[in-house]
Amino acid sequence: SQSTPGGLVTSPVINLQVGAEPTTDGDGNANSELTVDFGFYAPASLGDLVFLDNNNDGQLNGADAGVSGVTVVLLQNGTPVATNVTSGTGAYLFTNLPPAAGYQVQVYPPANLPLNSTLTPGGNNADNGTQAAPGGVINGASVTLTSGQSSLTQDIGLTPAVSLGNLVWLDTNNDGLINDGA
Repeated sequence: SQSTPGGLVTSPVINLQVGAEPTTDGDGNANSELTVDFGFYAPASLGDLVFLDNNNDGQLNGADAGVSGVTVVLLQNGTPVATNVTSGTGAYLFTNLPPAAGYQVQVYPPANLPLNSTLTPGGNNADNGTQAAPGGVINGASVTLTSGQSSLTQDIGLTPAVSLGNLVWLDTNNDGLINDGA
């Protein structure tokens, strides 16, 4: 059976009968039951930081800062298992996780934060995600957690959107100015 961390662990009810127990359970004795096993593990944790990468270098430095109020969903093999919201410093943490493969974070940037369509490149303290479309969900890298592991490497760097533009006009007098002479 399964239990929550620190909870009670029990076996299923076992009815022993003289001479009717398996002899293939390691003892060769038809009067004993050695197939009730208990496996324990230390819970794991996963998290780190969602930050605004103002200089688009993929690292938390300079004027970069954590982004608060960002929804982070933890998936395990594609299925949501927990939700968290980043703190005032942009930090998030999922705890009491069973060791397993296929953990992944999904970040939902706030609607009031315009973002580029890609995230910053990798590096030390770098983001670990990809974004499919502007304003879309950001998917972190898949992670395998072992018993007792604390993986605080899932940084997601958000790159602020920038704009460029102005006016295209027909400069009929070829003076490079927008004026009455066009």
